[in-house]
Amino acid sequence: TVLFGLGFGEFFGFELFGHESILGGEFEHWEPILGNRLYDAPKLLVVTLAVAIIHMGLGFIFGIRNVAKEHGWKHAIEEKFNWFLALISIAFIITGFIMNTLAGIPVFSLNIAYIAALPLILVWAVLTVMGEGAMFLIEYLTLLSNTISYARLLAVGLASVGFAIAFNKIAFEMLMPAGIVGLIAGVIILALGHFINLLLGILDPGLQSLRLHYVEFFVKFFEGGGIRYNPFGRIRKYTKEEV
Repeated sequence: TVLFGLGFGEFFGFELFGHESILGGEFEHWEPILGNRLYDAPKLLVVTLAVAIIHMGLGFIFGIRNVAKEHGWKHAIEEKFNWFLALISIAFIITGFIMNTLAGIPVFSLNIAYIAALPLILVWAVLTVMGEGAMFLIEYLTLLSNTISYARLLAVGLASVGFAIAFNKIAFEMLMPAGIVGLIAGVIILALGHFINLLLGILDPGLQSLRLHYVEFFVKFFEGGGIRYNPFGRIRKYTKEEV
């Protein structure tokens, strides 16, 4: 966390580098290594979606391996590899959307990324109908929503910055003109606000990333089964278990 704070040039909601630097002097001419999270949010969104494609793609690769081992390559191609192709097509669609946005043209204008996605979607549709049935074609939208769901990581990060800036603004407005009472209240708000934000910064990213593992990643390859978990074996002598 400290290293990322230095990379983004942030310290409890204050900017360390750039024209808003609290350090002043030469630091005003420095730029953060990783950029400014508030001003570079679109770039970070692209990075987040790239993480989504890689993460879920790895899950599909595991799924292909598992199904091929248990049921053969035909089932693996029709039930897992088809969705891997769908994921790649979504990556091309997102790329096309970004390309048109940067070019300042309508987002659904045809470009090379959209064209590259079309054959992948066609092959995916054929394999899906052959292996799982036409009803599963609607799952393409689910996979798209899974990809976009990773944007929650960016949202959590930006919310943390927003909270820090808000607490700083409230506290310093109370510190300046209000005398001893304002000074005490401002210090309390500053300390309490950043303490709460720190707890949220520890808890929320962990919960959200765990959710992405269980909902978006594990379902691509994991299937429950096996022997029911029984941690402590026992032989009953004097009691019986009601069913």
